[in-house]
Amino acid sequence: MQADAQEVKDLLARASLPTSYVIKDVDAFYEHFFLDKKSARGRITFILPQGMGNYKMVSDIDASVVKKVLATFGES
Repeated sequence: MQADAQEVKDLLARASLPTSYVIKDVDAFYEHFFLDKKSARGRITFILPQGMGNYKMVSDIDASVVKKVLATFGES
């Protein structure tokens, strides 16, 4: 999985696209998920990579878990 992540990061870098992002306000960022078409009835459907070319759709992730992950993108 780490090799796949590095491959994607390298592809983005070669295309001069950003490879990192800083989230300054986790709660506000989280609330914006509900503007996406993959959210309905107070639930967010995430498309999670499962290796190159594979994915898993998940909509039962608790908000506290999502916010904890988002916090890892905060300013260092």
